[in-house]
Amino acid sequence: MLTRSTAARSTIRTVGRRAFSSQEVSGVKVISRDDGRTTSQVSVIIKAGSRYNTTPGLAHILEKFAFKNTSNRSALRLTRETELLGGQLSTSLSRENIVLTAKFLREDLPYFVEALGDVLANTSFNKYELIEDVTPLVALEAQAAAQNAAFVSTEAAYSAAFHNGLGNSLLAESYSPVTIDQVKNFASSAFTKSNITVVGNSVVESDLAALVGKYFGGLSAGSALSSPATKAHSGEVRVKSSGANALTIAFPSTSVNPANSVIAHVLGGASNVKWSVGSSLLSHVANKTGTTINTSYSPYSDASLLSVTISGASALAVSDAAALATKEIKGLSASLSEEAIKKASAAVRFAAADLVDANPVAAVLAGDAAVSADAIAEAASTLSSGPVAVGAVGQVHNLPYADELF
Repeated sequence: MLTRSTAARSTIRTVGRRAFSSQEVSGVKVISRDDGRTTSQVSVIIKAGSRYNTTPGLAHILEKFAFKNTSNRSALRLTRETELLGGQLSTSLSRENIVLTAKFLREDLPYFVEALGDVLANTSFNKYELIEDVTPLVALEAQAAAQNAAFVSTEAAYSAAFHNGLGNSLLAESYSPVTIDQVKNFASSAFTKSNITVVGNSVVESDLAALVGKYFGGLSAGSALSSPATKAHSGEVRVKSSGANALTIAFPSTSVNPANSVIAHVLGGASNVKWSVGSSLLSHVANKTGTTINTSYSPYSDASLLSVTISGASALAVSDAAALATKEIKGLSASLSEEAIKKASAAVRFAAADLVDANPVAAVLAGDAAVSADAIAEAASTLSSGPVAVGAVGQVHNLPYADELF
C-alpha cells in the first residue's frame, strides 16, 4: 500500500479490474501498477497533441525530436545504450497527447526513467537535426498517410466537425514549414509538470516514484496548454484523389458519452471472428457492397467523435454503402435489441480489459465508466439529431454530399 505524505497524495482507480495507483510526486502525476512481470514499461504522456498546435505540424515535429541529442548524451549514445540493455524506445502522437515510451527489463528502471527525464529537461533542439533528421521523417510519414484514403477522410471529417483545435491536422503540412525557434518555444511550454503524466507498468511503485522525483522534479511547474474552446459543427470537406475512395460520417459532440462506445460496437463494420461476416449492423453493409467499414468512438478531454469510415476501390460501392449505413444509423433506435446491447457491452468490457495488458497508457487515458441500458438507448435515439460532419476523398463526384445522407 502506498503511504500518504506531503510529497505524494495517493488514490486508487481500477481499469479493467486491474488496480493502478495514482500519486503526485514533486508536482508530477504518476500512475503505476506492479503485476510482477520481468519486463517493464514507462511512458510519459505529454498533453501537447495536435490540438495545441500554434503552427500546423508543430506537435508532429516535437514528437520526432524525442530521443535526439541532449546536453547529457548524443542520440547515438542513447541508441547504443538502449540496445545494450535490450530496451525499446518509441513515440506516438494523437490529437491530445505526445507519448514517449520505454520498454525494458525490470532491473533497468533507473536508466530509462533518467533517459525519459533527460528528453524533457535537456533536449538540444539543434537546427541541423530539424533539417537533416526530423523534417524528412515527418514528410515521409505525412506522405505515407496521404496514400491512406481512410486516414485522409477521417482527417477531413475532423476538420469539418471541429474546425480548429481538435480539427487541426494530426500530421505536419508541407505548405507550412516549422522553424526551430517555434519548436523550442512549444517544447518549453509543453515539457512542464502541468502537462505531463508518468505511467509505469510492471514497476515497483515506490521505486518509480523516487526516480520520478529525482529526474523530473527539476522541470518547471508551468501551466497547462490550452486550445480554442471546442465547438461541434455540421459540414463537409471533400478531397479529390486518383487513389482509393473513402467517406467518413462523423457525429461530433462537446461532451463525452460512454454510451457511444457501445453504440460504436453495435454499428461495427468489421468481424471479430476470422472468415465470418459478423453480426453488427454495418458488417452486413460492408459484405453486401464489398467495402471496408470501421466504426470508432474517440473521447477527448472536452469533446468526442463517433465516426463511421467506409473505404473501397470503387467510389460507387462506397456511395452505396454510405446510403445503406445512413439508413441503419437513422433506424438505430428502433433496431436496437437487448441482445445487440448485451453483445456490444461485452465487447466494450473485453476491449477495456485487454487494453490494460496490451497498452497500459491507452487504458489509463480511456478511464472507466459504467453505462446503463437506458443511456445506450438514449444515445442511439439522439445520435443523428446533432451535428453531422462528412469527409470524402477519391472520386468525389461519385461520392454523396452530406445533405444527401442526413
